[in-house]
Amino acid sequence: MRIILIFFTLFYLNFVSGQDNYVLKNPCEFIVSGTSTLHDWSMTINAAKAFARIEIENQNLINILSLEVNLVTENLKSKNKRMDKNAYKALKTNLFPEITFTFHKMENIKLENETALILATGMLSIAGKQNKIQLLVKTKIQAGIVYFEGEVDLKLTDNNINPPVFLGTLKTGNEVKVNFKVKFHKDNLQIKID
Repeated sequence: MRIILIFFTLFYLNFVSGQDNYVLKNPCEFIVSGTSTLHDWSMTINAAKAFARIEIENQNLINILSLEVNLVTENLKSKNKRMDKNAYKALKTNLFPEITFTFHKMENIKLENETALILATGMLSIAGKQNKIQLLVKTKIQAGIVYFEGEVDLKLTDNNINPPVFLGTLKTGNEVKVNFKVKFHKDNLQIKID
C-alpha cells in the first residue's frame, strides 16, 4: 500500500509540474566534419543513448533539468575504413570507448515560429579529457516529441586528440564541427528521482 501511495504521489507531482523523463529515439544524427591537407572529410554516428528530464508547459520548453548523451566512439564512420582506423587510434578508443555530454544549464535566447533557440552549457568527455562547452541549440516540440538541432566547433588538441596523419602526409586540421539532430520521446516506464 505504501509503495502504491509513493507511486501516485510521484505521478501527481510530475503531472502538476510538467516535468517528465525522456529518452532519445534512434535513428539520430551526429556529423563530425573537418579539413585536411588534401580534402574535407566527415564522419557520422546514427545511434546513441540519452536520457533527459525536461519541463514543458503549453508545448513550450521551460527548462532542462538533466540530460546526458552517450556515443560509442567506434560507431563513428566515414567512407574510408583506413580513415576510421586512424580516427579511432587518435580518439584512444581502446581506453575510452565512449563520448559523453552531460548538460549543466541552459539560457533561453528567443522563440520564433514555435522554435526556441537556447544556449546550452555542459561537459564534454572525449578521449579521456573533460571540457566545458557551450552550444546553440534549436528546439521544438511536436506531438509530445522534443526535437534538438545544433552545432558546436571544437579543437582536437583541446580534447587530448592529436590531429590524425594518414599515409604519413595527409594531416587533418585541428578544428572540427559537430552537427547534430536528435529527438526525445517521453519515457513512461521510468521514474527517476533527481
